[in-house]
Amino acid sequence: MGVVMVKDVIVFLEQRTGAKAFGNLSAPLYPVGVAVYCFEGIGMVLPLESETKDKTNYGKVVFLTMRFVYEIVERYFTGGRFCLWLRWLMVLLVSLVAISFPNFTDFLSLVRNSICCGLEFVLPSLFHLLVFKEMVGWKGVSSDIVIMILGIVLAVSGTWYSLMEMFSVKV
Repeated sequence: MGVVMVKDVIVFLEQRTGAKAFGNLSAPLYPVGVAVYCFEGIGMVLPLESETKDKTNYGKVVFLTMRFVYEIVERYFTGGRFCLWLRWLMVLLVSLVAISFPNFTDFLSLVRNSICCGLEFVLPSLFHLLVFKEMVGWKGVSSDIVIMILGIVLAVSGTWYSLMEMFSVKV
């Protein structure tokens, strides 16, 4: 095993290329976009439910949507027990959907940057500013404006780099 490790290090040192800290400006923005995309859903479910006029229809829509979450599907089909084959099947189906699109990650990045930044940063700050601007004072107004500007900058730059990545020639 030691011989293999030494040989790997020698091959690595012979074929070493220059390393860059970041490929382009989109690389540091990627984790921000992932975080925004991950937290977008929970920030919208409860406020939407509280503002819905007909709450019975909202529950049905959420129920149909959440039926496809891994543990809920598993509990439904197996009577609440752990089922390894069903989890493998769900992972396989989701993987096939992701693989069937040639640039699925680029498309996901475009959606995340163009839509989720507006839903997470711009719209809540704008609504807060419009509703409570008389009560929050200049600190509240300025913080809402800063958050809106940050959301717009993240959305525009992230969308730009996502489009550049989607239409770039991959070698």
